[in-house]
Amino acid sequence: MTDDLAKKFGPTNRLAKELGTTKTVLDSDINDMAWTWEFLVASMDHPSMKPVLDSLRAICRSYLRGRDVRCGNLQGFERNRTTLAVLSCYIIIHICEGGKILYEALHEAGVDSLENFSDRLKVMRRGTIWQQVDEILHQGGESV
Repeated sequence: MTDDLAKKFGPTNRLAKELGTTKTVLDSDINDMAWTWEFLVASMDHPSMKPVLDSLRAICRSYLRGRDVRCGNLQGFERNRTTLAVLSCYIIIHICEGGKILYEALHEAGVDSLENFSDRLKVMRRGTIWQQVDEILHQGGESV
């Protein structure tokens, strides 16, 4: 992370501990999930924000399921909603820092800066995971 974002959000240590892994492994996994998301979005003909966000949510939920964090039913989803939102934030931050050269399809789809992405999240329905992601990004990672 860049210095500004590292100050705001801090390292991924706390999330790594919660997921039962190390910071190094989680950082590597975040990079891998970012690339997976880039390839998915690049394969879309005309990506709009909803399928772009749905694909990120699917990637994050699959990763969390592999870490034995259950989000499959309503109770599991509600219990682990913050973990899902925080993981999504770290992936979004990673992509915004990566630049257009590394993540061209995502940047063209609107994941180009935290400010622009946050503006796009505001049009999504309230009460969704994306509302929580937007709140976390605006709080500067205080709940991370």
